[in-house]
Parts: sequence; structure tokens; C-alpha cells
Amino acid sequence: MTEKIKNIVIIIGIVLLLAVFVFSKIYSCNKSSVSNTATVHDTTVINNYITKVETDTVIKWYEKIVYKQTDPTVIYQQKTDSVFLESVKYLDLIPHLSWSGGNLTITTVNINDSIVKEWHFENIYNGYTVTSQEGNLFIKNNLFGYNGAELFARLSSQFNNDSIKNPNVTVGVKTGWNFQNSFSLTPGISYQFRNPPAFKNFNFELELNYKFLK
Repeated sequence: MTEKIKNIVIIIGIVLLLAVFVFSKIYSCNKSSVSNTATVHDTTVINNYITKVETDTVIKWYEKIVYKQTDPTVIYQQKTDSVFLESVKYLDLIPHLSWSGGNLTITTVNINDSIVKEWHFENIYNGYTVTSQEGNLFIKNNLFGYNGAELFARLSSQFNNDSIKNPNVTVGVKTGWNFQNSFSLTPGISYQFRNPPAFKNFNFELELNYKFLK
């Protein structure tokens, strides 16, 4: 068995193992289970909401290097009636939402029940939707995501004088998909600048990545 065939077998084996792991995770995510959500009576929920509103609606001068206020592209609006207002007062409506590193925090208010809640969700990945329900929220979470297409340039060298003087320069294009924003499969095509220039300097690349820190 040649070295090239060995490499192909290793790549196929890794991809198959990753596929088995991903499909097992999909099965575990979608199988029915008893909810273990804890509901806690907390007298600080309203104060937390007020603090978040005061913090998240102001960008201080020293925060402008990190944050910006984003204006909507378009706003669609319609005059409502008492029938619609009566129907939504039973829902857990959302006056505040924040997402960071896969953790989603939502504040809701139910007008009919006079209850303010603070919801905490973990492992919210790529695209997701939040829908208010009667005394509840429904989160639809996308397990898979498209990473887009990227142009890249890479400069590499070993720690010796010859490599530093003549570094390896590689350019290319790559795309990819991810599962739960953790495992990603990234194929791409690259070209390494060598002397003399030749078609064999083109390479097909396939990356398997796992993001262990979010």
C-alpha cells in the first residue's frame, strides 16, 4: 500500500468517525426526554432587567472601540386592534434578549399573569428563532451552520536562517460547514508559491476542527 493510499484511508476513516459522532449527537438531541428545567422564585429578576436595559442602551465613549449601535434596514409596522392585543397578553413577551458564546438570556413579561421571567439557555448554536407562547418560549435551534467562503493567505517558516529568508507563501480559498458551532469540516484549494511555478503546486486541503473554547 503506497503512502498516498494510506493517507486517503486515514482521511476517510476520520471523516467516518466524525460522521458517526455527529449523527449520534443528532439522535441524542432529538430524542424525547423529560425536561429538567428548574423554576426558581427570584425577587431580583425585575432589577436585573432594569440594569440590563440601562447597560445595553448606552455605549460609553471607551466602549466605542468594541461596540456600535446598529440601525435596522427596514421596519414594517401595522396598526393593531383590541382582538390582537387581547390574544398576546397571555404570551410571555420579550422586552430583552442577549446572546454570547452560545448562551442565550431572555427576559419576558406576561401581562395576564403579571409575571416577569429571566430565561437562561445553553448551547444555542448557529441560526435560531424565539417564539412567545402562552406562559412559555419556544426555541428552534439549528444544529448545522454554513461557515461561508474565505480567501486566505498563509506565511510559514521554520526556525532557521534559510526558512526565515525564504518563507513558504500559500494562498487559497476554502469553505465549510459546522455542527453545533463546535465541529467543522473545511475543504479548500490552495496554491504554494515555489520555484518554478507549476500546476502541481495546487493542493486540495481538508480540515477537521473542534472548537473546545467558546
